[in-house]
Amino acid sequence: MKAKLFALALCAASAFCAEAGAHIIRYDELAKYAVEKYGEDWEEAATKIAAEHPLDANNAFTFTEVLQAPGMDANKIYDELQMWFTSTFVDSKSVIQTSERERGLIIARGFISGTGSSVGAFTSVGISITPTIKVQIKDERIRVTYSVPFYIEVQAGSGILCDFGDVFYKTNVTLDKTFPFGEVSGFSKRARRRAYGRSLVMCNAYANVVLDKLDKVIKNGFDGSANEEW
Repeated sequence: MKAKLFALALCAASAFCAEAGAHIIRYDELAKYAVEKYGEDWEEAATKIAAEHPLDANNAFTFTEVLQAPGMDANKIYDELQMWFTSTFVDSKSVIQTSERERGLIIARGFISGTGSSVGAFTSVGISITPTIKVQIKDERIRVTYSVPFYIEVQAGSGILCDFGDVFYKTNVTLDKTFPFGEVSGFSKRARRRAYGRSLVMCNAYANVVLDKLDKVIKNGFDGSANEEW
């Protein structure tokens, strides 16, 4: 039983690392941010994050931040950010949805699997997220809006007490139906609370890592050579 639980956790972690690496956002970056800011208790950390960032009117985890780019006009900022987005959102699940120089607008959708997982008596559940990153560009500044509209849950018909094989059910679950924003119902409540808590912490960590990378791009250029003489 313990071996089965360990194997499931290892698979989830491996999938998460693979996705994060593909997006040039490493799992160790997310974990480091989460642990340094909130500690290692996922439920407690998620409760703090929910208090800081309540859900928006559409029950999505959303917040907006303005980043400064002194001395850069909108076209220059767009060029640097476009290079970053093009090299980062590169597969079928992680894509640039809109890129319009005239409007100063870039919108991308990411995908990360394995943000949380739980194993019950008869089923196991894995959680993934699809964050949307919207960047609005003006001279010397950008506004970044980050939003996670729902969790993607994939349920397998196997658990601690049984193994039915690969029977999957895929569902989009709004965050108001999950811990810590809503009550968790059904079996394995404690395990599901931890899974939802971990997913929310990773949502928040992913947002902050992206903001940090965007800030570096507009300050130092896509390849870090914006201020070098040649």
